[in-house]
Amino acid sequence: MIRVNGQERELQEQCATIGDLLSSLGVRRERVAVELNGIIVDPVSFATTRVSDGDRIEIVSFVGGG
Repeated sequence: MIRVNGQERELQEQCATIGDLLSSLGVRRERVAVELNGIIVDPVSFATTRVSDGDRIEIVSFVGGG
């Protein structure tokens, strides 16, 4: 189990990295900030940062406005 934005989810095999997780959720990588266990993940590292059982992930989307 992992916790994404406060909700528990099963850790799927195809979601080995933050990038995989974002893709499975339909989230555009260029419009989000991701925190993994309290640490901000550099977007350059999304494809290589591993997701493990018990991780806490927060995904924050950027919204434009005026």
